[in-house]
Amino acid sequence: METAGKVNNTTALFRNGWGWIHLFGTTAAAQAAIQVLGFATGLIIIRTLPPAQYALYVLSLSMVGAMTILADSGVTNGVMAEGGKQWRDRVWLGQVLATGRKLRFQFGRIAAVVLIPTAAWLLVKHGAHWIMAGPLILAILASFVLTLTCGLYSIPLALHQCVFASIRISLGQGIIRLVLTAIFLLLFPNPFVAIMTAVVAQYVVLGRIKKLGAGFVDYHEKGNEVIEAKILTMVKRRFPECLYYCISGQITIWLATLYGSTLMIAQVGALSRIGQIMMVLSSITSLVLVPRFARLANNPKLIIKRYFQAQLVLGFSVGLACVAIGIFSKQCLWLLGASYARLGSEVILMAAGSAMNVLSAAALALSTARGYVPNPAFYIGANILWQVLCIKWLNIGSVTGMFEFGIVMPLFNLMILSGYVIYSAYRAHPTT
Repeated sequence: METAGKVNNTTALFRNGWGWIHLFGTTAAAQAAIQVLGFATGLIIIRTLPPAQYALYVLSLSMVGAMTILADSGVTNGVMAEGGKQWRDRVWLGQVLATGRKLRFQFGRIAAVVLIPTAAWLLVKHGAHWIMAGPLILAILASFVLTLTCGLYSIPLALHQCVFASIRISLGQGIIRLVLTAIFLLLFPNPFVAIMTAVVAQYVVLGRIKKLGAGFVDYHEKGNEVIEAKILTMVKRRFPECLYYCISGQITIWLATLYGSTLMIAQVGALSRIGQIMMVLSSITSLVLVPRFARLANNPKLIIKRYFQAQLVLGFSVGLACVAIGIFSKQCLWLLGASYARLGSEVILMAAGSAMNVLSAAALALSTARGYVPNPAFYIGANILWQVLCIKWLNIGSVTGMFEFGIVMPLFNLMILSGYVIYSAYRAHPTT
């Protein structure tokens, strides 16, 4: 079978050191290519849509992201955990997948009922006539449903380590979306078309994911009450955190929506596209640094040393990226188009914020890889308090203030998580 052959090829690579080097190098290059495809698609959208319509596009995507987090609420983690127990059993994986699908769409209906009216209000508030808002709501729902479905059906491929197959799927999705955007958005320049090109690409990819997964999963299996109870246990633990990230994950857009203008939303969204180039570093961190950090011996000094070495390497890398963006800031603004040419120092602030997000995300990934998870009440409470203080101190109604907020928030997280790694390393292994 094609799928089994791909898995065997991937597994064979893991048997020697050169295989790992090949895997890391290939994945890093593929992630860079995926980011380039996404960046090119984003540039077409930014340069084609007027700022007012691009702001509606940004708002719509933000709502899809918030709804997806709320609908998941830990279901994916539960499905991954339960599926991993008997990952070679097609029947078991089918039952786990069916149970996860049932729960995700139950939560998805609740998320839609809560957030779709909010989306409609925000779209109308920022200039969308009901004739435009209606199709945008339908596009949001279509993207939301496909995002939920693709996420679940990708889990069996992850459990069977179909690394290269997953890479090809992601590359294919990026290429399809880029081609569709280049053709249809230039003919029909509006945010609805921009979202639907992504929806079509997701739909095509979903068929490929299901076909590859058919060798690992029996799609005809029904849900299992025992599995459902275990997944719901995970949901109960993760829901407060997911609810928090539903809001904080897009907080700059929410604040721009509440405190700023439609133009400000477009400017924040457009500049953030440039910062997404640094996401390549986050992908490499997840693949290379996190697994190695998780395998370290239980030695507090070694754990702390490797943690800060990883942060220094990342810090140097994102620092170089920030310098490059600063040197070529005019060229970056030229890429975004004439509508954003008057922005200046905001480019540097955006780059610094993106860099801090990479470091903060790495700190969270490294700490959780060792099982060092801060108390949710403390972690979320401290973040909310800091957010309130920053909103009070900074000029959130300006693009500059918004990107300053985007720097201090991840910096605060980085400090908390770094301190917690030191504390947890010595608490877990005090005599080492």
